[in-house]
Amino acid sequence: MSRNWLAPPGIARRIQLNLLWFLVPAAIGVLAAWVASPLGFSGLAVGVASAMWAWIIFRFVPMRVKSESSAVFPGTPEQLFELASDIKVSLRVSGNPNRTRLVSQTGQPGQLGSRYVTEASGRVLTTTVVGSDPPRKLVTTTITDGSGMGSIDMERTFRPVEGGTLFEVRARQQMSLGAWLLRPLFKREFEAHRAQLDARMRDYLAVGAATTSGVGD
Repeated sequence: MSRNWLAPPGIARRIQLNLLWFLVPAAIGVLAAWVASPLGFSGLAVGVASAMWAWIIFRFVPMRVKSESSAVFPGTPEQLFELASDIKVSLRVSGNPNRTRLVSQTGQPGQLGSRYVTEASGRVLTTTVVGSDPPRKLVTTTITDGSGMGSIDMERTFRPVEGGTLFEVRARQQMSLGAWLLRPLFKREFEAHRAQLDARMRDYLAVGAATTSGVGD
């Protein structure tokens, strides 16, 4: 499926994804009904039951995904730690491509137990700092819409090296089976956003915040 099929982040994309959530189980139900009828079973009953079970499986069966990445950025561990821990700085430097809105924030950025809530594309995300060793390590957990079904644990480490700071990220993400199956739809977009963010981070760290634009504090 082409990347161009997706609408930009926002209400239109949520409608597209909700349609997929409905149409795929419905298609499975229709197929099950078509197979069941010649075998003497009630096509309607089998179809409805199959569609319901498909929806439940896609929605509630958890999948776990691990990923690791690392790169050397100009600047100090202190600068990278601030970028990773302060949501206001992060949104400003990233240019806020997903139109993320900061809903609330408690505690000092990067402080153990501090928390911030953001809203993006109709989803509410709550991020909590569960481990902090400034400026060497930051560990956070993010839960989507108050449900552990959509969550991500991230461990970021910052180590001074020749040419700047080695920034390493280890992520463990939990998502529903349906969301996991939809991941290929977002691969190109994710890679493009990541490349853009890396470029803006390097610009910010090498030249200064005055060269970036985005959301305000």
